[in-house]
Amino acid sequence: MTRYAVIDFETNGLMPEQGGRALEVAAVIVQDGRITESWQSLMNPGGRVQAFITALTGITQAMVS
Repeated sequence: MTRYAVIDFETNGLMPEQGGRALEVAAVIVQDGRITESWQSLMNPGGRVQAFITALTGITQAMVS
């Protein structure tokens, strides 16, 4: 049996010194090639979600406020 986790982060930028923070974290458990569990959560980045991030990820300021 093969079992592993895949974790993904969505951010509002890649450079913390320029305000880049996580907006969302998600994880899935894959067992024998099939997703058996999943989880996701939005996070308030403590700053503004820029329009291009909303266009890219679908995550809006209202969703994380």
